[in-house]
Amino acid sequence: MNPNNNDLLRKKIIGLGESSNRKNYYPELMGTIKKLEKINARNSALLEAIPDLLILRDSEGNFFEYYGELIMLNEIGPDPIKQMVFEAIFDSNWSEQISKAVEEVLTVSEARGFELEIAKKWFEMRIVPTGKDEVLMIVRDITESKDFFEKLEYMATRDYLTGLYNRAYFEERLLEHCENGEKDLGLILFDIDGLKLINDAFGHLTGDHMIKEIADVIKGHFRDRGIIGRLGGDDFGVILRHVDEKILDRLISDLDLKFKHFYALDKKIKMSVSIGYAINSESLNKTHLLFAKADQMMYRKKLLKSGSVRNEIVTTMMSALEARDYITEGHAERLEFIALFIGQKLELPQHQLGSIRLLAKFHDFGKVGIPDYILMKPGPLTDEEMTIMKTHCEIGQRIASASTELAHIANLILMHHEHWNGGGYPLGIAGEDIPIECRILSLADAYDAMTNDRPYRRAMKRALVLEEISKFKGRQFDPALTELFLKHITEIELLKADEDGMVIEQ
Repeated sequence: MNPNNNDLLRKKIIGLGESSNRKNYYPELMGTIKKLEKINARNSALLEAIPDLLILRDSEGNFFEYYGELIMLNEIGPDPIKQMVFEAIFDSNWSEQISKAVEEVLTVSEARGFELEIAKKWFEMRIVPTGKDEVLMIVRDITESKDFFEKLEYMATRDYLTGLYNRAYFEERLLEHCENGEKDLGLILFDIDGLKLINDAFGHLTGDHMIKEIADVIKGHFRDRGIIGRLGGDDFGVILRHVDEKILDRLISDLDLKFKHFYALDKKIKMSVSIGYAINSESLNKTHLLFAKADQMMYRKKLLKSGSVRNEIVTTMMSALEARDYITEGHAERLEFIALFIGQKLELPQHQLGSIRLLAKFHDFGKVGIPDYILMKPGPLTDEEMTIMKTHCEIGQRIASASTELAHIANLILMHHEHWNGGGYPLGIAGEDIPIECRILSLADAYDAMTNDRPYRRAMKRALVLEEISKFKGRQFDPALTELFLKHITEIELLKADEDGMVIEQ
């Protein structure tokens, strides 16, 4: 408002009455008017700033703008929120509730509030008395905040990976059922066998994918019958009401069949799940007792098959590596032949010769966890790709550690790329700190790699191969073993050629 207009208005107001009286109340009235103007300006700014819709309604059902202008229903205007609110007041299922709330507020002179959904949007309506025959309706769009809090609630009760309930919510509901003294309450627990081995070999993304697949099988089987939760990394649970042991046995048997069908699909990795259950009774009506009994049954089953499951996974991984890795076409057999020859010349004991035989076959086991685009790349690797490739030593060690048959060579798998001068990986150890089996394999592996085709180069000539091995004596290779190898290389080649019926290419 123009300040000059304000001043003129003040003088008009003060000008009322006799001139003798004006002199007495002029300063006081001028100050009061200025305060009222300031309050009015503040109210206007507040109304402009707040996102709420303010509507006055009298006892006769008339609606007014906040400053008193009558709202005509055919002149509501383009404001979408105002349109939706008036639709709710007159033309929706909410109209009766709103009218009753207004009557109640006028009767008891107390505010009332509630939420209403209109056209897929949520609003909060507060109805406040402003006099004996008038209320102020304050309407706020709370769609975003409601969505936000629903997401927070979801995050607080759900597992982020599978969408199942999390452990906290699961245990809270189980406790609630137990404390209510519910009978015929069943608890089923599941544990994925060998998940750690899968994570170690293929990475957690592969492990997470398998967790989601198993969760989908469980979810599809029980549907809306119970509360399904993910209780830990590889643990799941289901709470079922109104069941007995016979029903649980049938449900679990049917689920076992679904799991077997799931495993039988064209999966790169074979998986299995151990299952245990418990039913509450007079002696078993506590949450921890139900968990303990179901856990005991589940882990008994797990122990019975733990070794075979790990070994089956290891075998599956080996088959997967053989199916995709170019170096498996006779590579392991050639390495074994050369390495055993050197080991026998050194007169190593039988247990070390046995380790060499296994190491020759499984030294690159960890490559099952290396992406195909690196493993099969038809050219030299970049620095980043080489960093990834080098992790196959640690991956192989972790896989072997999980297998009873390979655990004793796990550290040999880890160290098979160490160099005599300490320039190898992953530990960077040197000299005789490197196990003799690894030093032997290093020579045999380098010789076989250079004398056979690779995706990024053809096989090298024999003379150049021997020159390279001699050049790296004392750097990559054990000097004494290198001398022994070069001394007997012709004999090795003749024996191998005789065994294979081949002619040696010079």
